[in-house]
Amino acid sequence: MPCIALARYRTIVITSVLLVVGAVAAQAADTYSTADNRLTIPGVAIGSATYSDMVVTVGTIISGPTGTAPNGSMDSYNPGTNQLTVPSVTVGAATYFNVVVTVGSLISIGAVSGADTYDGTHLTLPSVQLPGGATYSDVVITVGAIVSTGGGMPAHVRDQFDTGTRQLTIAAIQVGGHVYTNAVVTLGQLVSVGTTGESSACYDPAYYATGTVSDVFYQVTDNGKFVETLEEQNVVLPTTTFNGVQNAVQIQTTNFENGSFHSVITEYFDIQSRFPTLLELGQSDGVSYTPGIGIFGVLNPGQSLVSSGTVEPAAVTYTATWTFLGFEDVTVPAGTFKGACKWSLVENLGSGAGGATTWYTRHGVMIQTVPGTGIELQLAPNSTFNGSPVGP
Repeated sequence: MPCIALARYRTIVITSVLLVVGAVAAQAADTYSTADNRLTIPGVAIGSATYSDMVVTVGTIISGPTGTAPNGSMDSYNPGTNQLTVPSVTVGAATYFNVVVTVGSLISIGAVSGADTYDGTHLTLPSVQLPGGATYSDVVITVGAIVSTGGGMPAHVRDQFDTGTRQLTIAAIQVGGHVYTNAVVTLGQLVSVGTTGESSACYDPAYYATGTVSDVFYQVTDNGKFVETLEEQNVVLPTTTFNGVQNAVQIQTTNFENGSFHSVITEYFDIQSRFPTLLELGQSDGVSYTPGIGIFGVLNPGQSLVSSGTVEPAAVTYTATWTFLGFEDVTVPAGTFKGACKWSLVENLGSGAGGATTWYTRHGVMIQTVPGTGIELQLAPNSTFNGSPVGP
């Protein structure tokens, strides 16, 4: 019978290829059963997660055994190659070292640490990768729907998010006593994104959450001479459809000059279709940008997002370059802000080029902006974000 012949062949290969002279026992060695071709692994590292008491079947021998001592204390698995590196393994009474095999199939996992966690409301992702390679750490979301419970060896070392379908493929998560691998869910809401070394640290989803309010004051100077005070009262309204884009976030801003009402305008943003790049779509005075001006994204200091398209209804071409300049301490009348996010924006919206260098808090509140013409806006005391002071 073919299946018995294959089992006998694999047993001969495993036991003969793993044989080394003078093999000695090793701590926490894997255990291989020739009877059912099962390898029991006390611990295996896959990316930043550690899986314990994993049981798999063995595919083929890639290399080894070599040496008389293990090169490492724990197994490691590469999802890209389906190769498992085994520092030590016992077969019967003998122990062998430093073997690389492919995994046939996953039988079971006892537990996992360093993977996703779920508290019944929020799903926390230690690391997630987006199309194009950008990665985010310590991301917290709510789950929309479960598409698939997955199964098999983890296909990736970190979670994968598809911005087009809004589907998240989870490398591994333990819920109760069961470990799920390669499960697929849809994104409900993005709750928070952890701090990293690039521009993603400057994005706070709370700034775009329905109901968020801020009341910020600015001191305006011209070449160091006081000009006036400005106040912006911002509120995030429920999402809407703008210029054909569904679920556009709308931020309504009421402006005051020297304490007197000046104007009200609403700006519209697409924060979903190209996340982590957000798109400024237009505003309530009838101006729109197609396909939108890119902001945020994942940029290292000095890198830029370049956008181009059409300004409607004027039907003129626009270009915009949004550059991340890094993190910098900045002092304004409201105080000193450590590690503020520094950006520059240069744009031509059909009526000539203009731009400014601007500093923001990690919540997205503007601290200071310098257009390069002598005019300067600086955050003043008494500014608040969701009822709390915006301060150093």
